[in-house]
Amino acid sequence: MKKTDFCSKVQSILEDLRKDVSMTLEEMAYTIGLSKKTLIQIEKERSLLKWAEAVTFVSIFSEHDLVKSVFGDEVNEIIHSIAIQKPSRRQLKTMGGESWWKTSITKEGFRVQQHKISRHFRILDQENYRIFFTYSKSEALSEFEKYFGDNHE
Repeated sequence: MKKTDFCSKVQSILEDLRKDVSMTLEEMAYTIGLSKKTLIQIEKERSLLKWAEAVTFVSIFSEHDLVKSVFGDEVNEIIHSIAIQKPSRRQLKTMGGESWWKTSITKEGFRVQQHKISRHFRILDQENYRIFFTYSKSEALSEFEKYFGDNHE
């Protein structure tokens, strides 16, 4: 997923979520750092939501059902995977991916998973820390092989 895709998905739910939480245009604009005029243009699809505004919006409303229906329960991991190209080792404690992740390989508690919505891959260690992520399946498998060799059983 690219930043523009993320912003587009956020923009598609912004007005519905704003109405669902009973916020006025002025209140929502202030909340995510926009002018009322700009927010009107975004809701009418005459203007595009920018990355920083989209991240602010989903960070504030990450527990709302509309956000979860689009991004799953770990939206911050999606934001990190888009924003950070080369992650450091063991950088983020996760919930382990029971709902929004498909596990393709496991070995000694480590696992390769693919997010069902954004389609990015990650490797988790035995304690559910993300140790690697990428949008490339071959890169994920290559990184996994560094730990365990070619045998993925």
